Amino acid sequence: MQFIKDITNSACEKERQQPTDQDIKEWVLTTKGPLVTYRIFKHGKRAARSIAEPEYMKALQNLTTEGFGNVIEFSVPHSSGVCKVFVKAIPQDWPQTFTLTKAAYEATIAKPVHKYITTQMVNYLKTNGHFTV
Repeated sequence: MQFIKDITNSACEKERQQPTDQDIKEWVLTTKGPLVTYRIFKHGKRAARSIAEPEYMKALQNLTTEGFGNVIEFSVPHSSGVCKVFVKAIPQDWPQTFTLTKAAYEATIAKPVHKYITTQMVNYLKTNGHFTV
């Protein structure tokens, strides 16, 4: 009987801790490109797949108050629902609580716009002054 317990215990995966708000914020900031949607976020890190949209939106609100960007909600023609895009920005004062450095963050913002961001979305953000390339 002990033999079976030894086999099953070693084959089971270790428990993962639920990501904290700080983890989610850092994952958003390390997502490549200047624009982030929930879909892009979920397809980025494997650990982010377990994050529900309300948790993600709460982290974005916290990032907005800390000066890391703004959430823009808008409708795109020929698309269902409302698009919610986080437009990244560089804050005036860099918080010491982040493990991400300012240089690394600036490098992620400099990456090209993700393929999930459509040209209609980019056009809307540009014409309304939310995003410049």
